[in-house]
Amino acid sequence: MPKSKIPYLRVLIVDDSRMQRSLMHEMLASFGFKHIDEAENSGDANEKMDALRYDIVFLDWVMPGRSGVSLMEEWRGDRRYDDVAMFVVSMQDDKSMIAGAVKAGALSYIIKPVTEGVLLINVEKALKWIDERRASREREE
Repeated sequence: MPKSKIPYLRVLIVDDSRMQRSLMHEMLASFGFKHIDEAENSGDANEKMDALRYDIVFLDWVMPGRSGVSLMEEWRGDRRYDDVAMFVVSMQDDKSMIAGAVKAGALSYIIKPVTEGVLLINVEKALKWIDERRASREREE
């Protein structure tokens, strides 16, 4: 894993569970991430996304009010977020939900409880995706 870039990437964890946010925050910090923000609902997440450019976002599917997938669909319709690697995190292990999340623009669907190994695999997937997006953009310029 290209750890050299990890300290410079911004991560947003969106989950209504404080414990889940803390757990993911600790694991991401152990991987070397320095810029990790948290949001407990979609309104807070929207404010943070408007204020900063994030590279990786983890969205809980089920939250009070608006779902993480609904929020992700909105962001995927906004060109400002084209280069943001987004993941859906849920306790639901349902094939139709997994397919719906990927169709909506998630790089992957992570089933809770999130383990360090699973999170690391998905971080590596995000880093590869980000590198490919940046290389593609550079070729277009």
